[in-house]
Amino acid sequence: MGNEAEPRPAPPELPRALVLAAMHRAQLHSGEGRFLKRGVVEHLGLRRSATTTRRLRPVMEAMREEGLIVRERAHGGCCWRLTEAGERRLAAARRSGEVGELPESPQHREWRAARRLARLRIREIKGEAFETIEEAEQLLTAAPGPGSEAIGELRGRLWHCLERFALATYCLNEWPEPCEARRDPNQSPDWRTLAQRHDPGAAAIPTDRRK
Repeated sequence: MGNEAEPRPAPPELPRALVLAAMHRAQLHSGEGRFLKRGVVEHLGLRRSATTTRRLRPVMEAMREEGLIVRERAHGGCCWRLTEAGERRLAAARRSGEVGELPESPQHREWRAARRLARLRIREIKGEAFETIEEAEQLLTAAPGPGSEAIGELRGRLWHCLERFALATYCLNEWPEPCEARRDPNQSPDWRTLAQRHDPGAAAIPTDRRK
């Protein structure tokens, strides 16, 4: 799946066909028919820095002057969109073999990292869930029984453990590999919480793994 290396410094000259392909993929993955400059940097696999911005700026400006991209305003900021001429230029570059291969996309990198983290942590997370369930059974069967405060605290801990177990299961077994032709509709923005160590006092905040 392309280059999975860490972001690299921008080369002195950026291949225009590759930049155009990165713009196109950033636009597809945005889900809004437009892209941001930082999205182009990410899809090129470059390090976000002043040097990268300085080297990308003249390439984008030349493409704008040629009518390959246009600048727009959205959400109170500046964004960009490929024109029909830009789409045609990219198609021609691909037919002639000028484009080459883009690095791994940000959304695929997220999917891969989430699977790796879930694989590392799921056994531990499952063990924490079992321990909490066993503790809950002991607490609920003890005489004279727990008070409302203890029950409320137990509820939060159970929710926390089972939600993390569900999230790890989703990332490892149920999150489909993203298609590069569109934005991943199955993204799990909260997958990084799997890296957190068990905290019995952590607040349980419901999340939707598919948004």
